[in-house]
Parts: sequence; structure tokens; C-alpha cells
Amino acid sequence: MMETCVTWESFFLQAFSRIKKQLNEHYRVEEDGSGPPLIVALRELVNKLPCAIKVLMLKVDRTKFPHLEDDVCPLLGYDFTRLGKAIVDYIGLVDANDKIKLKDTLTKRFQLQDAETFVEDFCKDFRITGTFDPEHPDTSVHFFFYDPRRALDEFVSDFVLQFDNFLGRMVAEKYDKIIDYNELFNLKIDPIFPADELLEQDKRVRSFVRLINGGSRPTTIEDLQADVASTQLMPTVPEDVKRVYERAKELYIFGYFRYDFFTISRHYAYLALESAIKNRYYQSFGKEVILSNRKGKQVKMGGIDHKTVIHFCLRNRRDGWNYHEVLADGKKFALTKRELLDWLVQNKIITMWERRLCEHGLQQRDFLSHQTFSPVDIPGWALRSIEEVAALINKMFLTSH
Repeated sequence: MMETCVTWESFFLQAFSRIKKQLNEHYRVEEDGSGPPLIVALRELVNKLPCAIKVLMLKVDRTKFPHLEDDVCPLLGYDFTRLGKAIVDYIGLVDANDKIKLKDTLTKRFQLQDAETFVEDFCKDFRITGTFDPEHPDTSVHFFFYDPRRALDEFVSDFVLQFDNFLGRMVAEKYDKIIDYNELFNLKIDPIFPADELLEQDKRVRSFVRLINGGSRPTTIEDLQADVASTQLMPTVPEDVKRVYERAKELYIFGYFRYDFFTISRHYAYLALESAIKNRYYQSFGKEVILSNRKGKQVKMGGIDHKTVIHFCLRNRRDGWNYHEVLADGKKFALTKRELLDWLVQNKIITMWERRLCEHGLQQRDFLSHQTFSPVDIPGWALRSIEEVAALINKMFLTSH
């Protein structure tokens, strides 16, 4: 073992100075100090470090346990109930073979619950790196395979890893600033219904009847399935578009149970339309695309979409990349909805009349996405949207391959 004359007090002062710097860089918040509640809580805890520490040195047999790096290794007890000063309680040296003394020391000096079980498991191979009482996470015991005083950087890294993975997150709960609005305003939680009640027909759907052979009957869930069963997208339509469109159909069917789903169904139909317009444009580039900017710089990319182009330009804006002006294969990238629809018409993929239908659909998509009030659509509107969108999408991909 390498001898060290560094005191534990001076070691922990230096160690926690580095630990606080690393953790504060890791747990970033906004300029006003706001951020995710857990991160804000962790930063508050970090800024109160160091904590009080108990030090128990264990004499170990490295011939039996070669993974241990020193002949004397420490068990450190962190006490996060005592923050602000690196108060070190040096307990002394214990031979790890003396399990009775080790158990007694951990019970009396570390207040470790069930120290006997811990010692039995720990001394088998000295690979357990620590323990804590889940009911009292403010205090925990950690074992190191080496004497930290001769390996400051390694100790700092190990502590930061322990703190980030579980230690700090458990302790930081007491600093959590999450507002419990239910408690603050005495809000009642939603009732939990059994499946048979949850899946009852929405009363508003009962008012819609089906005309059958001169008579009428209430709308059934089978009727709603039949309404959209024959409305299909062609095989050439990309799977991403199909998935969005299928959600619109499923929401229409499940409007049987929740009337408001008909409105959401219309929304997803128009989201599918937007997805189809963009994907049809992307298909025109093939497997490789050359992006270029006004400065003449070029970059080859393996397929693009709006997110890829915008993010690339933002990351490289200092080199003259502007997503409003970027060229794709020598032509201006169609950034806006209007530019996309112009491209579809210019390439004779849709007619002017179909363009007008697409414009209406995209307006509805915007209206349903950016609401200041909650509209409620009738089933017929949702079904009409689903059918019209399917026809437009199929037309776009009729000649895509």
C-alpha cells in the first residue's frame, strides 16, 4: 500500500470542491434558476455540500481478494443531515476478519440497521460497494476498493456516479419544489371505473340513428367500424403516414365510448395529410441529397426531412447555413406548407382543385392543433375528413414508384 500523509479533513475539502463543480455543471438550470423540479432540488442539495463523514478503515487480505487495490480500504458513512462542513469522524482501523467487531462498529457508530446481514454478505468477497436504509436515505455507507487519499480523481468520479445514479436523487426529495395542486386546492382525483362501466356507450352517440329498410335503430360500434373499413391507403404510401392515418380510423371507432374522440379523429386525419405531403416531397430526392447554401458550401446527406434540414442549419449557421434559403439538389428546399403544395402542383402530382382541398385540410390541422377553446365535432364530419384525406393521400402516391 502506498503511504499517504494527507489528512481526511484536507482531502474531503479538496474532493468536495471538485464534486460540487462537476455536479453543478451536470445539473444545468435556466438563468433564473428554474428547471425540472428534481434537477433544481439536486442543485440545492449540491450547493449545501460537503456533508459530515464517518471513516472506518478496514484491513483486508489482498492475496484472497486481488480486486482490492490497497491493504487498507475505507468504509465511508455520508451523513446528509449535517451539511455545510466536512466534519470527519475518524473511527479507526478494524480487521475485516473480525466480523463481530465490524458488526458492532457499524451498529453503534454508523447506526446501520441489520449490520449483521450486511457484514456477512459484504465480507464474502468485498464486492458490495455500499448500503443504506431506504427509510433513512440521508445516511449511507460506501466501500472503496482503494484509499481515496491517493486517488483524488478516481474518488471524485466514483462519488459523482453514486450521487447521480441514486444517492443524491433519494436525498434530494426533501428539497423537491413540486407544487401539489391537488392538496393545495383540495382537488379530487378521477374515479376509477371497472371495465364494464368504462366501456359503456357514450350517451351522446345514442342520439345518432341508422336508417335501415325504412326504419331506424341506434348506432352500434359495428356500424362505426363498417364506416371506415373500406377506406384504405395504397401499398405505396409510406408506413409512417399509414400509422398516423390508422390512428384517425381507430379514434373514430372508439368515439362510440367517448364522443370527443370524433374531434380527435379529424385532427389525426389532417395530421396524416400533412405527413403525406411532406413524405411525398422527401421521396423525390432518392437516397442521397446534396444541400448547398449561398456561400457555395455543400454537404451530402443520406435522405432528409424538415427536422434534419432545420437542425443541420441551426448547428452550422455560423458557416452560412440558413434553412429559409438552403438548396436541396440545386433547388430551394420547400420549407413552408405553401412551397410544398406548389411543388406538388408543379410536378403534376395533384391538381389545383386538390391543392385547395389540401389547403383546407392543413388549415383544419392548424385549427385543431392550436386551440383556445375545445370544439366538438359530430361523427359525420370526422368520417368525411377520413374519407377525403384517404383520397388525397392515395392520389399523391399513385405515381410515386
